[in-house]
Amino acid sequence: MPYLLKENLEVFHSNDIGLLTLQTPQKFPYHLIILCTKGNLQANVGLHSFELSEQSLTIVPPQTLYKFTGRGVHVSFLAVKEDFLQRAFMRNEGLGELLFISPDYPPTFPLERNHFEDTLYKFQKIKEELDRESPFYLDIIRLYIVQILYEYNRACEYCLLHSNKIINRQYQVMHEYKKLVELHFKDVKNLKDYSEMMNLSPKYLSECVKSQTGKSAHKIIQERVVMEAEWLLKNKSLSIKDIAYQLGFRTPESFTRYFSKNTGIPPTLFSKNRKIDRSKGHPAMD
Repeated sequence: MPYLLKENLEVFHSNDIGLLTLQTPQKFPYHLIILCTKGNLQANVGLHSFELSEQSLTIVPPQTLYKFTGRGVHVSFLAVKEDFLQRAFMRNEGLGELLFISPDYPPTFPLERNHFEDTLYKFQKIKEELDRESPFYLDIIRLYIVQILYEYNRACEYCLLHSNKIINRQYQVMHEYKKLVELHFKDVKNLKDYSEMMNLSPKYLSECVKSQTGKSAHKIIQERVVMEAEWLLKNKSLSIKDIAYQLGFRTPESFTRYFSKNTGIPPTLFSKNRKIDRSKGHPAMD
């Protein structure tokens, strides 16, 4: 079970990763600070798809739709409300900015071995402070978290300074396309419409997306629609009809065909299975 501190901080350990590794999309009200200590996961966070790999540090913003797929993974992670860092003597408005990294890049960065070991040590010390609840333990925990976040930002800055993606035209096209899909996927599901928004030919847009992601441009749209549909089916008490209209389908039948084609399971059965899973609790994947 996670530790809970005044609804501002939760700490999870590598044996309690059900919340992190569910195969269906999730949203969480805290910032998730994730340290992957063993194995790899395929991650979808917002408009980004990337590998959450061993010795990497990742931050998932609150209320961001995310999905992790994989097995045999060990992680340690913190769930932090921003105002937890603003308590007591740490009244610095800049602290909140440590939790926000450029949205143009996947929110994960590798750590060098010595930095990884130091970060893991801090996670362990946070656990010790929580267990003991000695005087000033909350303030000490805040210091450890701020140190972790500065290390994360340092790794981020290093990666950005040494990245060639900014000057890569195909990457820019792909990223702009994914941002547009994120904004319009409920109403626009046709590649031609997106190419017109970007003043590009459908063929060139497809080539850029395929080159940078290994997926077709159509697949990007389909995955985003399905991810939202899974979230709604799992977390909202909505009928198939309501979900169909919310996602821009003209009829419930057209939504059912779309979902079934792209997942191999009809939405009614998916929703039923998710209800069964919730009654059993979060399945860990070790």
